[in-house]
Amino acid sequence: MLNNQLLDNERVLAGLRSLNQRYSYYLEDEGKWLDGGFEILVAPDNQAEDPQFAPLHVKKEIFMMLPVEIREEIQKLIEVE
Repeated sequence: MLNNQLLDNERVLAGLRSLNQRYSYYLEDEGKWLDGGFEILVAPDNQAEDPQFAPLHVKKEIFMMLPVEIREEIQKLIEVE
């Protein structure tokens, strides 16, 4: 059964995958450390009852290492606290 959180998570992940294509030049050069692309920036909330439906949160320490332009694009997809 799908719920709104799962759909929201899929929307965020799809957006991050599109950023992989848009900023492929960054991932191939300066961003090699982002092995696997921008999806590694998010993780499920480990305090949620059901991990499958846990909201995603941004790993702030990784996020802050990105160029401002890319951070702004990510903030359009998901709230960064």
